[in-house]
Amino acid sequence: MILAKSRQQLQQTRKTRTTLVRIAAQAAAEAGMHFEPIKGGYHVSKLPLQYISCSKLSGRYEKLLRVDCAGGIVLRTKQDPEVLLLLKAEGDQLDWVLPKGRRKAGETRQQTALREVQEETGLTALKIKKFLGREGYFVVSNKNVSYKRISYYLMYSLDPNVSLNVQEREGFIDGQWVELPEALSLTNPTRAHNILTRLNTELGKEKANSKSY
Repeated sequence: MILAKSRQQLQQTRKTRTTLVRIAAQAAAEAGMHFEPIKGGYHVSKLPLQYISCSKLSGRYEKLLRVDCAGGIVLRTKQDPEVLLLLKAEGDQLDWVLPKGRRKAGETRQQTALREVQEETGLTALKIKKFLGREGYFVVSNKNVSYKRISYYLMYSLDPNVSLNVQEREGFIDGQWVELPEALSLTNPTRAHNILTRLNTELGKEKANSKSY
């Protein structure tokens, strides 16, 4: 596996039929993974799947179970926007996550995103603004590996003062509105940072456009 800081740096070394992935390199290094500097990037001989994300999986992995999901990046206000995160308990582990869930038969991804956000947060007054992007990552459970791909939609809460009512039966124990830098520090980098970075870019474009009028 060869790592670089950008797609452009990979052009000279990337081979055909390879899969482009994003690596949570800092978290992996802190866990003891060794990255060897080489010309044009870094080399690592092996890396656990928990540090890898991939927005699109190559067809060569056709036998891998794929789970189609959708969720929402929910903002409370347009000025100094705050992102909604949910605290979820899985066994002894607590993780701050974005609201999302599996797509049901017959649903569009946008319908899934709205339903899952409403079910997991208790928010009903929501407005979907646009499709924002996708996150893709691997889940290992009982030695079985699956690939989960989540389509995220940018949403606004139409009642910014409404109380959250998180879905406890699915393991959610709390919900908080946090500013984007805090959301990046609280969430798993392979499961949320790509889409949160896209959110930051989108908000920057909106701010620039508003100043041009």
